[in-house]
Amino acid sequence: MKKVAFSVLVATFLIEASSAQAGTLTFIDSIPMQDIEWGDEEPLTLEVPKYNRRETLLSIFVEVSSDVMGTYTLTSNRRSGNIRYGNRNDAVGALVEVSGASNSIFFDPTPIQNIGAGTLRPRQSITLAIAGSDTKNALVDNSSFNFFTGRGKVLFNASALNNVDVSILGAGFSQSFDLQADARLQVIYTYQDAPPRSIPEPGTFVGLLAFAGLGLAANRRRAS
Repeated sequence: MKKVAFSVLVATFLIEASSAQAGTLTFIDSIPMQDIEWGDEEPLTLEVPKYNRRETLLSIFVEVSSDVMGTYTLTSNRRSGNIRYGNRNDAVGALVEVSGASNSIFFDPTPIQNIGAGTLRPRQSITLAIAGSDTKNALVDNSSFNFFTGRGKVLFNASALNNVDVSILGAGFSQSFDLQADARLQVIYTYQDAPPRSIPEPGTFVGLLAFAGLGLAANRRRAS
């Protein structure tokens, strides 16, 4: 028993701490696909837990993504005469805004499509299928860490609106939208993790046992 105990003491004394490690915590929240007129009365919210550990917080990564799908229809309601529409700068889609816990965090994923240019005859319609996605991400500035630490939740406000800018020459037309969108939030906290205790290599451990054996043998010789 003494031999084993002595060997363990030597091994424990010589174990060295390795370099510091980094740990991560990942949190996700989402708003499911739904009609584009979110938040007619108030914005929808995305939320994740705040960072509440003793280890030092190193960085905060925030990513927001959104998918939009649906249709846009432009109709001529005229009985006579044509309507001209579109130019190279026209855009049809949705504006999805997610504003975060500080002024330094603001995202606007915006899938858009160009309607092109053309002419609508009386009672004629043109329909554009809309499908797109966008992702924005950023590292939170150190000065804003306080918004993300402590107890409770970090809240993000999300809103979605039609984003249509179509040039139309002539009166007597109507526009209709059938758009849906979602939003997804991911927050990754990276923190200073405690360094793991390293275990001696097998050869080192054998050497320690041999060293312990020599020490015990010497003690026996002195005792005899």
